[in-house]
Parts: sequence; structure tokens; C-alpha cells
Amino acid sequence: GQLKRLVKLTLQVHGCPVTDIGARAFVSALAHLPLTSLFLGLSMCRVTDATAAALGTALPQLPELSDVQLEFYGCQLTDVGVGHIATGVAALKKVQRVELELCGNDIGDKGLAAVGAALGLLCDLQQVRVSCGGCRVGNEGVSRISRGLKEHVGLKSVNLLLFRTKVSDSGVVDFGEALARMPQMENLVLNLCGCDVTDSGVERISAALVHMRSLSTLSLIFSKHGVSDVTAHELGGVIGEMEKLTTLSLNFDACDITDAGAHSITRTIMSLRHLTRARVGLPGCDVGDAAARRLASAVARSPHLVAVSVDVGSLLATSVQQLRKLVQK
Repeated sequence: GQLKRLVKLTLQVHGCPVTDIGARAFVSALAHLPLTSLFLGLSMCRVTDATAAALGTALPQLPELSDVQLEFYGCQLTDVGVGHIATGVAALKKVQRVELELCGNDIGDKGLAAVGAALGLLCDLQQVRVSCGGCRVGNEGVSRISRGLKEHVGLKSVNLLLFRTKVSDSGVVDFGEALARMPQMENLVLNLCGCDVTDSGVERISAALVHMRSLSTLSLIFSKHGVSDVTAHELGGVIGEMEKLTTLSLNFDACDITDAGAHSITRTIMSLRHLTRARVGLPGCDVGDAAARRLASAVARSPHLVAVSVDVGSLLATSVQQLRKLVQK
């Protein structure tokens, strides 16, 4: 509180025995500092909605903030606490970057809806990251946050982690509609691992990606029987047209992907001339040696790749050796 010229502050006490008493005292000391950047990491601490309420009161007293990163992974927050945080964030008229790590808290759809409403009120938002895996979030929450994101057609980066939630195809449809309004997007990360999303939902994501020609980084994670070769083919066709893409990560964990789907992914990698980093994950899929050899060949024929990760999980030793030799080459 005595550092009247402090403009950038980072505090990380992950996993320490910090309680509401200490956290609230620290947050209260932030009032009226000329901060432009705040990173507050309290993950795995024993903090509750009381700390969130104090933070919600302190944030509006930091009008110069343009970068806010708050980490509460594995704490004891509910939708009430997240509502307080969202109210504080909504009051920040100059903020351009908002990152909220909320995994492992009981926030439900009401909590995520509050975050969506807050995001919709911000004027200069450029980057968003919201992580709420395992938070009892469903389609209603995703619909509300998608509604908030729709207000920002100039967004450059969206990172939405919804793993181990109740999200299904209808929630993904709403998010796809929001993405379709963001042609200037440069970075997109969407994690739907463990969600009830099928080809039908992913089709809307593919339709949105058609409009996003400025993407340089794309990461998509799926994990569901019902996501099949149809998805791999459609996504591959769209991604293959992204001329500015340099980093690509596609993960289909235990999906209904066969050699045909793997071939589509291979063709996509071969068509991306500026790709420097690629990760392909097909663990638990019905992919055999023939597809692995094609994928290895694609890696070997992509001279710009500097980082590669391939996870198939069901290959014969001969294909594993071939992959290793070609990657080394």
C-alpha cells in the first residue's frame, strides 16, 4: 500500500496455507494504486467467496488496469464469489486482457453467466482466457459467455477451457456463432475434453473457422465417441485454407477416428506452408500403421516444422521406428 508508483504487480502463492484473512488484507491494500497489470495467483489456497468479495470491491478502485489475471484453481468459490469478481472486472473501462482460472470451484452456470455479462460490458477487450473445468458448467453458462463475447468483434485471442463439464452440442453451437463474428482472431484454444460434443457440434466450430483467416495459433481438444472422421475431414478442409497458421494442435482422445480421419489431418499438415509447430493426438482411436506412415511422411516433408508431437497409442513397433527416424531426419 506504500508503493504509490507501482504499476505492475504479480503475487503467486499457489498451494500455500493462505486463508481469507491474509488474502483479504492483501487485496484491500491494492486500492488506489496506479496498477496497469495485476496477476493474483491463489490456486489451491484456502480462500472462499469472502476473498472474492474483497476483490470485487478493490478492482473498481484500479481504473488504469489493462491486464487482469486471476487464478483460483481448487479454491472454495461459488457462483456468489465469482459474481463479485465479475462485477469488479466489469468496472474496468481500460482493460484489454482478462484471464480467469476457476477450475475446481463450484461456480455452476450462474458463475459463468456472471463472467459472460461482465465481458460484454468491457470496451477495449482484446484477449480472454476462462478456465472452468470441473465446475458444474453446462450449456446455459456457455451460452451466456458466448453472448458476452459476441460484443467484441475485434477480439484477438480466446482461450476457453471447458473440460469435464456438462457442455453438449447446443452449447458449442452458441459459441460457434460468437466465433463467426470475430474475423480478426489470431489465437484460439478450445478444450472440450470429456464433454458430450459430437460431429454436429464440431460442425458449427468448423463453420466459424471459415471466417477466421488471421489465425496463427489454433488448438482444439475433443474426447467423445461421436466425434468421427466426418469432423476430421471438415476441420481439415477448413484449417488447410489458413495461410497464416504457424501453430496447430489437434487432439481427438478416444474419438471415432479411423485411418480415413488421420489421412485428412495429414493432408492438412502438408498443405500449411507456414506451420512451424504441430501436435496431433489420436490416443484411443482406431488408427493403424498405414495412417501412421502417412503422418510420418507429412512430418518429413514439412521443412518449416521445428516442433512436432504425435500420439497415436496403437502402433506397431515398425511404425514407431519409422516415425522416430523421419522426425530425426
